[in-house]
Amino acid sequence: MRAGELLKMARQAKGWSQLELSLSLGVSQRHVSFVESGRTRPSKELIVGWMLAVDAHPELLRAALLHAGFAAETGCGAATDSRQSFLPESVRLLLEASSPMPLVVFNGSWIMSGMNAAGKWLASEVMNVYWRKLDGVAAGMNMLDAVIDPDGLLSAMLNAKEAALALALQAQRESWINEAISPAVDSIWSSLSRRYGITAPRRFGSTGKLDEAPCRFHFRSRFGDLSFQTVQSVLQHDADHPVRGMRLEQWIPLDRQTQAVMGRQDFAGCRPAMQGA
Repeated sequence: MRAGELLKMARQAKGWSQLELSLSLGVSQRHVSFVESGRTRPSKELIVGWMLAVDAHPELLRAALLHAGFAAETGCGAATDSRQSFLPESVRLLLEASSPMPLVVFNGSWIMSGMNAAGKWLASEVMNVYWRKLDGVAAGMNMLDAVIDPDGLLSAMLNAKEAALALALQAQRESWINEAISPAVDSIWSSLSRRYGITAPRRFGSTGKLDEAPCRFHFRSRFGDLSFQTVQSVLQHDADHPVRGMRLEQWIPLDRQTQAVMGRQDFAGCRPAMQGA
């Protein structure tokens, strides 16, 4: 996707005409048209001003900067530092130390590279059929496929429609930068349309349209209802190659029932649950 297409998307999400935007930016309507069509390469200043004028989502601004060949900006305006990284040993220690709180590590294409014992136990409980399809192996699991598959993440979820929409919107935002996941995002919307009657918003790009509350997942299980809120952190980020980015997602129990269930499990002995016991 070209930078001009992203800028046009943001303008349309605001509901502005090219003339309205040009007046706000102090440029000609012809210049706006040329930028959107790709005939003119926008400056970094124009991209930032454009996105601020239409209240674009920060990820859309970042995507437009990347596609135009500029270093992305963080929310505070500082250039993203792609040199920061965690050694695999550090990630392993994080995974081991996080129990009884489920924790997963995945990249910018939503491919999982690690999951702690608590996460594996939970996966075996709330999406047992899908987990067995993977032979209980977390590494390499496509998290978008887990959302799409009827036996996947949503299969035992009590608030599946709400959570599915939040996940689809997050994946949609990330596809602006990482086009490799666009086919999977389209498949998610198709799946949600069939299962829950959810359709993709006609316009993407404004902050108000896409800002969602943190994902909360409520599952039914053999131990009673389990409720979590997920929090994502960037462990390793590469502005030029989003697929290489490494993220950590913590699943935080939302109530005492969930805390008690997770606290009394022997995660090292979760194999019977993984086998459907």
